[in-house]
Amino acid sequence: MVSTLLPQAHSAISRFAQPARAHPNSVSEDRESDMHPTATNRLNLRHILAALLGGAAALLLARLVLRLLAARPDNPVLGIFFALTSPPPPLTLLDQGQPRFGAVLELSTLTLLLAVSALGLAVARWPRGKPNHG
Repeated sequence: MVSTLLPQAHSAISRFAQPARAHPNSVSEDRESDMHPTATNRLNLRHILAALLGGAAALLLARLVLRLLAARPDNPVLGIFFALTSPPPPLTLLDQGQPRFGAVLELSTLTLLLAVSALGLAVARWPRGKPNHG
């Protein structure tokens, strides 16, 4: 009876000992190593750009919310934050009729946030490098 159980146990163990297969849509080490070096550089550049654009969008969203909640720019920390995240001068023309203090919907910040988000989506949808099959 023991001799009949051993082959069955061996086949069950060997099934579990096989390496797990990756999901077909995931990038495994094998597929990444098969890619051309410029393709992996493009992939890394896409990740870096996406991170930078995501950080910029988060900062602009924080500025928009703080201005909507009437955060005081005379606070030293908020003053520095507002100075660092101020929109470029051509976009400030959108805010000319708005009050300087109090709750303000900064159209320039909203426009810049939408532009950065659109650029981030364009970077995310940028074509990936083709694998090297040669």
